[in-house]
Amino acid sequence: FPGATVPFFVGRQASMDALERALAGDRAIFVVTQRDSSVENPDENDLYKFGVLGRVLQVMRLPNGTVKALFEGSRRGKLLATKLDEKEYLAQVQPVDENAFDIDLEKLKKQAEMVRELFKNHVDQRKIKLSKEILDSLDQVDFLQVSDKVSSLLEIPGEKKQQLLETLNPETRLQQVLDILKDEMKIVQLEDKLKKEATDQISD
Repeated sequence: FPGATVPFFVGRQASMDALERALAGDRAIFVVTQRDSSVENPDENDLYKFGVLGRVLQVMRLPNGTVKALFEGSRRGKLLATKLDEKEYLAQVQPVDENAFDIDLEKLKKQAEMVRELFKNHVDQRKIKLSKEILDSLDQVDFLQVSDKVSSLLEIPGEKKQQLLETLNPETRLQQVLDILKDEMKIVQLEDKLKKEATDQISD
């Protein structure tokens, strides 16, 4: 997600060649998720249309021949075309202009604050191991970036994360994150209720 710094692993030769090309230049790359990870040589139809533009911060070569790279996302991008050129992947990408949407800033600020608080409660209730630095950084993030920050930290299926990535309107996206957190809260409450009922039955 934009604003997130995440590690990823590169194993295919074409992807490694593309990474080497980026490292030799300005380190800019476009990261996009493959629909089916079992496809060995994916073409354009095997990739989602939206990904993240950013840059490679660090690279570590592993003993098994793969590469671990640290990626910092900067903004959304739409994949227009791909080609395999001299055994490396090249992509034509259109950056997404999120300023094009007419949004209610005051409403967005209130929603962002709700998301911050609900996410912290979610981490506490689920006993999710996140460092204090990460949680504190959520308070420092601009309200327009809260949805992406939380989305990158949520333990939800990849398809849901992709849906959030493809939701371009910041107001709509923040509402979706809010709905996910509210649903998670309901699940926790239901689990607690069932545990209490089970304990009461044992006591009887």
